Amino acid sequence: MGGSQGAKDINEIIYESLEFLVKENFRIVHIIGENNKQSFHLKKSNNYVQMEFTHEIAALIQNCDLVISRSGSGTINELIQAEKPSILIPYPYSKNNHQEKNAMILAKIGGSLLINQNKISKEFFEETLKRIFKSKIKNGENIYEILDLMKKNMKNNNGLKSKNEIKKILNYFLKEF
Repeated sequence: MGGSQGAKDINEIIYESLEFLVKENFRIVHIIGENNKQSFHLKKSNNYVQMEFTHEIAALIQNCDLVISRSGSGTINELIQAEKPSILIPYPYSKNNHQEKNAMILAKIGGSLLINQNKISKEFFEETLKRIFKSKIKNGENIYEILDLMKKNMKNNNGLKSKNEIKKILNYFLKEF
């Protein structure tokens, strides 16, 4: 997803990798932004859904394994609250480079991979997804070491929860008075 206007470069990398994504059996909900609809000549696939916009971002994020997105403050907050790992591709022309700074917060704790929009390629994107979703069988279960670690890092980092930060600030000021 790339916000209500969409993100042309994120859309393009998804379009270029769509055959790979479907072949690898990824289930994709692709929020493309208004007026960015594309048609594809894929064999029928129930694993790809294209939407221009939705008010159900929180529900979609709750029900996914990995989010690929820009890194505006709303997205970062949703990822923190939902404790979801992500690949973040900051808008390179954001004021004061705030999207990259936002993405670095989650990358720093190991909950997100930050990819520079100007450096991404179809091959790099697909290889990154292969690494994240590489599985091993352990005790009869598929274990995704990298994805599971990213999930753990998002779940265990209570310092990012705004509620906890607000409590710390309030407690500090209550002690002063």
